[in-house]
Amino acid sequence: YWLKEAAVNVFFDRLFEDITSIALSSYLAQLTYELSGENYEATETLRLMLNTLYAISEGKKPHELIKAAFELRIMSSSGFMPSLDVCSRCGNSANGDYYFDIMNGEVVCSECFNKNSAAPMRGDSVRDGFTELGERSTFVPISFGTLSAIRYIISVDTKRIFAFRLDRADELYKLGQAAEIYVLWHLGRGFDTLDFYKKIIRDANLLL
Repeated sequence: YWLKEAAVNVFFDRLFEDITSIALSSYLAQLTYELSGENYEATETLRLMLNTLYAISEGKKPHELIKAAFELRIMSSSGFMPSLDVCSRCGNSANGDYYFDIMNGEVVCSECFNKNSAAPMRGDSVRDGFTELGERSTFVPISFGTLSAIRYIISVDTKRIFAFRLDRADELYKLGQAAEIYVLWHLGRGFDTLDFYKKIIRDANLLL
C-alpha cells in the first residue's frame, strides 16, 4: 500500500509551548515506535497516542500521571499485561501494601513477601537481585491505592485512561516508578528521549 496524500486534523499546538511537554511527547512517541512494527494492527495504539498527546497539551493532568498511565497501557496492549487481580502466592485481594513483581508481572502481598524473604523490605526501596535459580528478581513496593490505579489503567476503555487521580504524592511517585521500571526491564533497553525528559525535570527542580 502506498500513502499518496495526508492532512493534519489536530496540531496539538499548545504542546509546543512547554519544553517538558515536548520532551515527554518525544519519549512516548519513541516508545510507541519501539512497540509497533510493519503489518501491525495499531488502531488502539494510535488512539492511545492521540488521547495522550491531547492530555499533555491540555495540561489538566500531571505529566507523571500521564507518563505512567501511557507506559502501563501500551505495554499491556503489546503483550506485556501484568496479572494483578490477587496476590500471586495466597490469592489475597484485600486492602494493604503489595509488592509489584516486575519480572513476572504479578503482585505479592506484604505478608507473603516478608514471609518468604530472607530480609524484609525496608521503607520504599526497590528490591533488585537474583533468585536461587539465578533469575533476575525486582520488586517495587506499592500501596493498595497505587495497585488500584494500575488495575484501572490496564483495563479501562482508552478514552477514560486518565480519568483517575492519586491524591497522595508518594502513591503517584510509586506509580511512575513501577511503570518505568516495567518498561525498561521488559524491553531490555533504555531511551535517549527518556533520559532527556528526566534531565529537563531535574534541571527544572534545581531552578525552584
